[in-house]
Amino acid sequence: MNYKFKLNTIITISFFILLFTIISALLIQYELSKNIIIDNYTNKYYNKTLQIKEDFSLILNKAQYNFKKNEQQNIRKLNQFYEIYKHSNGDFDIDEVVEILNKDIPFGEYQVFLINKNKIIEKSSYKKDIGLDLSKFKLISELFQSIFNKKISTNISVPILDRLSMSLKEYTIRLSPDENYILQVAFVIDFKEILDKTYFKDLDFTDDINIYMATEYSFQKIVQKSNEAKNQSLKNNLNETKIFFTNINKYLQNKNIEKIINSNIKEESINFNDELTQLFALNKDNLLYFKDFDDTKLHFYSISNSLFNETNELQIIINLNYPMADLKHDIDKSFKYFIITVSIVLFILIIIYFFIVFNISQKLIYLVDKINKNKLANEDGLIVTEIYNLKKSYNKLHYNLNNQIIMNKKLLYIDTLTKSKNRKAYDKKILKLLSNFNRYKTVFSIAILDIDNFKYINDTYGHRVGDNVLIDMVRLIKSTIRNNDYLFRVGGEEFVLLYEHTTLKNSKTISEKIRSIIQKDLNTVDQELITVSIGLTEVKINDTEDSIYKRADELLYKSKNNGKNTLSY
Repeated sequence: MNYKFKLNTIITISFFILLFTIISALLIQYELSKNIIIDNYTNKYYNKTLQIKEDFSLILNKAQYNFKKNEQQNIRKLNQFYEIYKHSNGDFDIDEVVEILNKDIPFGEYQVFLINKNKIIEKSSYKKDIGLDLSKFKLISELFQSIFNKKISTNISVPILDRLSMSLKEYTIRLSPDENYILQVAFVIDFKEILDKTYFKDLDFTDDINIYMATEYSFQKIVQKSNEAKNQSLKNNLNETKIFFTNINKYLQNKNIEKIINSNIKEESINFNDELTQLFALNKDNLLYFKDFDDTKLHFYSISNSLFNETNELQIIINLNYPMADLKHDIDKSFKYFIITVSIVLFILIIIYFFIVFNISQKLIYLVDKINKNKLANEDGLIVTEIYNLKKSYNKLHYNLNNQIIMNKKLLYIDTLTKSKNRKAYDKKILKLLSNFNRYKTVFSIAILDIDNFKYINDTYGHRVGDNVLIDMVRLIKSTIRNNDYLFRVGGEEFVLLYEHTTLKNSKTISEKIRSIIQKDLNTVDQELITVSIGLTEVKINDTEDSIYKRADELLYKSKNNGKNTLSY
């Protein structure tokens, strides 16, 4: 019968269209799920890298503070060296001088140098520098000549990182009593020891950590830590420079970096500071990251500000390489679910197809045949109930799949620890609020909160207690703010509050209430008070997401400098 062939053809074509549509939908869902897994994994280590960078900056700031604090002491030690030289008529034991200068020094140590008029180090407690010809260094030579010519009486250098000893040194110099030598003392802090005792102490060595140092015309790896090499200091190596820039350009494809890779680094003058500053300026957090599925690692590169805020001085680049075994496992797991789901759907559709061909189509043919013969069809020849149940089962499966996709998208904007919104959610919301302000002049305010002495809490009570403090603080803030206020965790212990449709005057009242409630109700296990410092500002004309955040951040540091537990606006 001709209509029987046509009906089976229509059913078969419809089956393959349906099969293609469902498998395509499942494939799209798998890709969405895979991207969400990758984004969540990347965000986790992005925040971790920002925290590590912040911790490293705190170490550099502490070192800078110690050098600043010791400037007057350095001058006294230099004058003490001057008196020893004067009373001994230049005939002194340099080791005895060092012993005298280092007496009762609680932190760091002093080194002593005697430099003749040819700018050669004639005597030194740091034996490796004896005989070093400093006239080869133009700026140093000009400075020494100014000392010999009495144009300058005393000079204190900026702290400098000694590549060989991995020590930070600050030099203080003056002319000897007989005017034949320059007397130089160096205040020395063991930078490597600081890193080992503070920075590296709590790091997870399932990660690879490399630290590079860039000056105006040199670049080198100075520290490497990993499972394979727990602590390895590296000397200057041109090959390491090429490897670094080759690895980073594998993803950036930057023409300037390509020139560095192909150049003769030893002979050409390459300003590494300028190149790196331009490179990292592409990202507002001064942080670059790449996924390498070949070596199954996630690579992050972050750069410090110029060390001790001096232009063309040292910059530190931190490279962290996280293993992607967990990410690969989660993607493989998601792919297995995809294959299983496709197999089950395919199996069900094949059963439905044969059921339709050998059951429903036969009954429809039976019905058409009865109509053609002008005969009544029996009631059992129709299967409306089965078709309805099939539709109901499909709708339920479709509803569950859509709900899972929506849930995964929401998790992308949630901080996993505190359940508050995360940095990604903040970036999206601040752009929306700025757009509304520029178009409709809808005012809003922003507050940045930072827990005071949070590192002390972690170090004293452990990270679990620190995590509980963050969770409890978020709970308190959420119970205090209004429905049109938004809370975001943007760093380790740093949070942002966005007050929509709220002026500075009104947001000041809410922020002060939050500060007061945290001081009153948030405690450690020993009932030690926990406080927060807050910086608050209102949106202004021509504000960008960077400018308004920077203004609030500066007000936060004003609160910190004013004794903490304070609101500045």
